[in-house]
Amino acid sequence: MGKMKWCVLGLAAASWAQATPAIAAFACDQVQDLSSAPYAEAKFKSALDHAKLQLPTSSTCLTNSKVTNYYYDPDNWYLDNTNMQFEIDNGAGSQRNELRGDSFAGTRTDMTFRSRMKVQYGGSFSDRFTVAQIYGETGGQPILRVEFLASRSGLSNRFWGIYRTNSGPLPSYEYKDLGPAPTAFTELNLVYNESGTVTAQLGSNPKQTWSTNFSFYAQSSKTTYFKTGCYLQDPGDCYVRLSTLTFDT
Repeated sequence: MGKMKWCVLGLAAASWAQATPAIAAFACDQVQDLSSAPYAEAKFKSALDHAKLQLPTSSTCLTNSKVTNYYYDPDNWYLDNTNMQFEIDNGAGSQRNELRGDSFAGTRTDMTFRSRMKVQYGGSFSDRFTVAQIYGETGGQPILRVEFLASRSGLSNRFWGIYRTNSGPLPSYEYKDLGPAPTAFTELNLVYNESGTVTAQLGSNPKQTWSTNFSFYAQSSKTTYFKTGCYLQDPGDCYVRLSTLTFDT
């Protein structure tokens, strides 16, 4: 059993074997298994104790109770060789396959998301997809998105931090380059409210910092949470694999 997905990286081709059957429809499928569910891997439990799975839209596919009782989706979210795999095959724009963490107060400080991840790109893969978010629950808008962009500002196949500087119907954003999209496991760390800033760092690349109008988010009446996985800005495939994941709640 297994399938192989190829992706073009410059002139080289890369692949990794998947422990799932041939491509299936992108829809929520709930299966309980003590070995294939991400909760079976001890290193993920601290994050999964405070998370639920959303796909193919913002609707909950697996509640936290299901996640912690060893449910998984064999086509889209599963454990493969001790790693957590998020997968969308031939998805439409705005479809998602994401873990959503528990909410925390907007006034909390030094709230941290830590991961090691890798992605695939080229060929049938989407040219734009989000892999992590700091999400402002009150008002329903991302504060910071980490997005793969196949092309921006003369740079190819990079992760970008995209910070929303205002609210309302006409949002504005600050883009900062985080570095080449990782095809080997690489740390991606985010921090919310580090001395009134939001930060993101990919591997050993420079840490990027945003602070414009941050006081709008850091109010006692507002709540925030972390997300990770695949969110498609453009149609296509999306494969995001994590070897580690922890976050504060």
